[in-house]
Order: sequence, then structure tokens, then C-alpha cells
Amino acid sequence: MLFSVKERIILQGILPTQGNIITLKIVQDARTELSFDEGELALLKLVNTEDGRMTWDPVMEPECQKEINIGPALLKVIRTELDRLDSESQLPIDAISLWDKFEKAELKVIEKPEKPEQEDDPAEPE
Repeated sequence: MLFSVKERIILQGILPTQGNIITLKIVQDARTELSFDEGELALLKLVNTEDGRMTWDPVMEPECQKEINIGPALLKVIRTELDRLDSESQLPIDAISLWDKFEKAELKVIEKPEKPEQEDDPAEPE
């Protein structure tokens, strides 16, 4: 899934900071994927302002969009957080594009392939 600079920042703020160990490991990996490397920081001139906002050079934003693989477990975590924020009327306006992306995303269930039934080898005598 392709994320803009703004979406990467907002999504990091939406991810839960508490939960069971499995959820926290999934969130930790997601935060790493969403974070900005030194090259991106320099290119964007990303700065934390005194009032807690982040600013960047919007001209360079297309260069710093990032494709991130969102697996089923992370998708469930993100949807749960977005739904919680929505139900509490706490969803920030900047999260609308994330809401749209994750509501449209398919939750793919990964199933273990069934083992084929073992047939008797007709070449072997019984």
C-alpha cells in the first residue's frame, strides 16, 4: 500500500502504544517501516515545530512516498484503532485518507494449503 509523508506520520500516531506482546511486535515493525531514513529526512527537510507539528518541503513529497506491505494482522490492528477513534469521535481530519485506504483494503485470510491425500503408489506391490 502506498503512503504519503502525511499518512506515514498520522498512521504512526494512530498505532496503539499498549496491547499484548504479539500486537506490540506487529506495531513495532510497522513503526519501523513507516519511519523516515536519513536520506528522506534531508530531502524533505522534515522538522518538528515548537507547537508539536511536523513540517516538510511539499515539493519533495512525491519522492518520499513509500510502499509498505500491510499484512492481515497489521490491517486488523489499524482498522480496530480507526474504528475506536471513530466511535469515540476522536478521528483526526488528517486521517480521512487513511480511513478510506483501510476501509477499502481487503482482509486476506492466509490459509494453510491442504496436504494432498497420499495415494498408494500403483508401482509398489502390496
